[in-house]
Amino acid sequence: MLGDLAALALFAGALLSKSVTCSLPAVLRLVFWWQRGALDRRTVLRLAPMFVVGLTPAATTVWLERYHVGAGGRECSLSALERMLVAGRVLWFYPRTFLWPHTLTFMYPRWTIDTHVWWQYVFPVAAALAIAALFLARQRIGKGPLVASLCYAGALTPALGSSIACRLGRAGS
Repeated sequence: MLGDLAALALFAGALLSKSVTCSLPAVLRLVFWWQRGALDRRTVLRLAPMFVVGLTPAATTVWLERYHVGAGGRECSLSALERMLVAGRVLWFYPRTFLWPHTLTFMYPRWTIDTHVWWQYVFPVAAALAIAALFLARQRIGKGPLVASLCYAGALTPALGSSIACRLGRAGS
């Protein structure tokens, strides 16, 4: 009980420094599934307060993006298919820059996203195939690589665009 309260307090402190930390409870669920093979009710209940506490900074960030940062413009006009193409590219962008750190810059030019260009589908399809391959190979290689990949993708989810802020903006317009 005391350990749970300490973990919750530290999590709240992390949220105060960076709201993307709200993904921690989901990461912990994946790690517990990896280590224990299944999630029992007790574990889910112990993580529930973290999910609840994480909602406030997540909602605050969405609100700030919409009303103070000005989330809008071109990003809000992307279709679901275009967002999928962006997400696929983002998932491969970071490993590429890690393995080949050529032309690193603080601000990168925007990608041209075109649903009519065939090669842009390679990124999300390759990401989906990689996750599927790791899932299918989990008996041979273990669940670690799958969990790591899912944690990576989940941690990038908040950076994949302001879709929630955009939707709130449309609803409020």
